[in-house]
Amino acid sequence: MPCSILFAKVAQKISTRKALMAAIAVYMFICFVGFIMGYTLEPHQDGYNAAYESHSEKAISELDFSFENASASKTALSTYMQKSRSLLRDENAEGLQKLDITWENITDSDKALATQAKEKLYSANIAFVSENDSVIKEYRDAQRFSTMLFWAMAILVGTVQGGIQATSRSYYGKLIPKERSNEFFGFFDIFGKFASVIGPLLYSFIAGLTGRSSIGTLCLLALFIAGFVILWGAKKPLEELEQSRRKQYS
Repeated sequence: MPCSILFAKVAQKISTRKALMAAIAVYMFICFVGFIMGYTLEPHQDGYNAAYESHSEKAISELDFSFENASASKTALSTYMQKSRSLLRDENAEGLQKLDITWENITDSDKALATQAKEKLYSANIAFVSENDSVIKEYRDAQRFSTMLFWAMAILVGTVQGGIQATSRSYYGKLIPKERSNEFFGFFDIFGKFASVIGPLLYSFIAGLTGRSSIGTLCLLALFIAGFVILWGAKKPLEELEQSRRKQYS
């Protein structure tokens, strides 16, 4: 709320169009920060995940137990290793110790084997941490850096989000015919819903195409650049239209 009020004051001082352009510029910066956040984290995340996947498959394959319920035990072992992944990364030794291998309707004999399997996999996980200490450390450092960038983005979004929505709607109201405001604001709402779809759609498409969510963020940056260029290039006709509406309703 305070930022929205401040945004309105700025719009009164430098013009609504310039205030909108300033807000778009902030969003362009937010998208760039989002790109950096993903770009710096993804290589370390991929490196850790690849190392752990290889370790997980090897550790499970080295178990020489014959469970009565082979299918359920296979799923339970995989689940145990998947849950261990984040616990190891976060150095959550207590959580790792409490993690059990079990499944529904487990027999007493399978329960005893599962306990032995847990001991072996637990030891293998501890060895994995020692052998991949540098990989895990780099991943944690990248996570901490990305977390800092995330909160910086959250603050920036909170600063301009309410202001740009209110100001853009107000500016749009100045440009449209007053007697047909219902129709034009209907179009405004439709395009707002369209924008809420096209952004995530482009992001997911590019992220899926490249395998990098950080690259998908650049699509959003491109949309904001396009909006900034339109407002910049349409300065004269927008100002003339605004003055015309002001005279018409004065």
